[in-house]
Amino acid sequence: MNSPGLVEIAVFAPLNKTFTYQWPEWLGEARPGMRVYVPFGRGRRSGVVWETTVTCADNTLEFKSVLDHIDAHPLYDGRRMQWLKRACRYYVAAPGECAETAFAWAGTEDKRRWHCADVVALALMDKELAQAFSHRKTLSTATLRKKLPATGLYHRLRQAVEAGHLAEVLSRNKKEGIKKATFLSEAVPKQLFPAQQQALDKINHISGFAPLLLFGCTGSGKTEVYLRAARQRVDAGEQVLILVPEIGLTPQWLARLTARFNRVAVWHSGLSDTMRLQVRRDLPDVEVLVGTRSALFLPLPRCSMIVVDEEHDTSFKQQDGMHYHARDMAVLLAQEMDIPVILGSATPSLESWRQARDGRYQLLELPERIAPHPAPAIETVDMRGVESALSEPMLALLRETKERGLQSILYLNRRGYAPALMCTACGNVPECQNCTFRLTLHRRKRQLRCHGCGFVRSVPLVCEHCGEDALLPLGEGTEK
Repeated sequence: MNSPGLVEIAVFAPLNKTFTYQWPEWLGEARPGMRVYVPFGRGRRSGVVWETTVTCADNTLEFKSVLDHIDAHPLYDGRRMQWLKRACRYYVAAPGECAETAFAWAGTEDKRRWHCADVVALALMDKELAQAFSHRKTLSTATLRKKLPATGLYHRLRQAVEAGHLAEVLSRNKKEGIKKATFLSEAVPKQLFPAQQQALDKINHISGFAPLLLFGCTGSGKTEVYLRAARQRVDAGEQVLILVPEIGLTPQWLARLTARFNRVAVWHSGLSDTMRLQVRRDLPDVEVLVGTRSALFLPLPRCSMIVVDEEHDTSFKQQDGMHYHARDMAVLLAQEMDIPVILGSATPSLESWRQARDGRYQLLELPERIAPHPAPAIETVDMRGVESALSEPMLALLRETKERGLQSILYLNRRGYAPALMCTACGNVPECQNCTFRLTLHRRKRQLRCHGCGFVRSVPLVCEHCGEDALLPLGEGTEK
């Protein structure tokens, strides 16, 4: 039978279960998606209300009580909570770790500041809270947590605000506001090419959940399709989420978006706490939100379309805490919210390509380049029998570029002096003792380093397998 007053809390800890707590009546109604403070072990931890319908067969059990609820209203509605639980099951993640990852964007409560204009009036309502403001009229939540008991602090702050005795100080950082001058805005084309228009028409006629793979070579105009599709959604009073793989791409996207939309927000790990609070407050008014994988967890209230640009990029994979893929999480979210999701790429991932080939994703193709500049010439050089890391044609072009007073950039995705060290006598290659990756030779530091887990060891003088002095660097790295 259901037990009134009991709730299941996903405590922010890597534990593979939720915990049952008593919900005090003075905290009001418990709703899934609210963050709370609870006693846990010998200390206190944050968590999220996971379930409010709790069954307990033994009525004699006593449960610890929730100390406080941080949010007046749930940060996630029912659909987003269902999405979070699906992701938790899909990735076999601990509920608390999953919730901590999802609600990390809201973890700036300690930076919020409160101003008390009339301490005497506040004292009539809450003497202890008024005493905290007796020396300074403006205090942060972090300071109040040090001065006052943890039980019910946020509840007391909300009551004081509702009574008009406290007001939140809404500071804005002008230096971190949206800048249009980071990149030059591109000219808006007057009309689309036939393939672009065909793809846009299909997107605009979709209602409900639909995963689409927009496949087009570099310079085929995928971005223009995204922007025009977003324009139609925004004109209808809705919001659009655009995910990009890296922070470095957000300034370029901002330049494009701010040239066409009035209220654009950006989200990534490089934002200050002040800017995070600002974006959080502005979410209801944002037209387009662009950000890295963590932006997926921000609850846009009227989100009607999700775009995942460069969906093949491995930067969408989260490797710390809860492991997830933002592209797949975006598809799950779109399914729960019954909205379209566009996956764009010039080189689609094999997973997305298979889904499109099997008919689960709708394939939209942009086969031709529309960019005014031609595609770069690519030449494949046969390096068999060449001892040098640089081919003769490359060296000739480097010399020619230097003589013209220009510069060159060489890209080599190999750190260190050589990707491996091999014994030419027995063929043994030193591996990491933790993860069995090949150890990379860093000659200047005289180290063998694992780029997977960080394991470091010294370079052996002879082969540790056969004892021969026949160790040879294998391959080329940037140090070489």
